Amino acid sequence: MHKWLENFAYKTVLSWWIFALAGLLALGIALITVSFQSWKAATKNPVESLRYE
Repeated sequence: MHKWLENFAYKTVLSWWIFALAGLLALGIALITVSFQSWKAATKNPVESLRYE
C-alpha cells in the first residue's frame, strides 16, 4: 500500500494521535450530551410529566 500511495502527487501524513484526538472529542461530546440530558430529567418535576400522559 505504501508503494501505491507514493505514486500520488499530493501526500499527507496521518498520525495515530489524530484518530485518538477525534475519538476523545467524540467521546467527550457524547458524555456531555448524556450528562446534560440526565441532569435535565433528574431535576424535572415528575408531576409535570404525568400531567400530560
